[in-house]
Amino acid sequence: MSVAVEIHMGDRIYYTGDRANSAAWTKVISLDGFSVQLEHEADGHVMDVFRQAIGDLYQGHCDPRFVTERAYREYYRQTFPGLGPEMAKRAAEGRY
Repeated sequence: MSVAVEIHMGDRIYYTGDRANSAAWTKVISLDGFSVQLEHEADGHVMDVFRQAIGDLYQGHCDPRFVTERAYREYYRQTFPGLGPEMAKRAAEGRY
């Protein structure tokens, strides 16, 4: 059983994408007991996902499909420690 991570209005969630959809940053715009509404930052597209679909551990691939911003940044800090401060910051922000 998956445990839902703590999520708040306005949090950024990274959508890892799939074969048909590109990875993208989203923002939490609505919360209820079991679902979260996410809005794509780039185009405003809104999607509903179950809270349990959002993970708090990112491993650089698409499982889980959605991860917290903290998990995304932590992955890049640990994976590329030799990048230097500016490149590590850019990678953690998704700007390569």
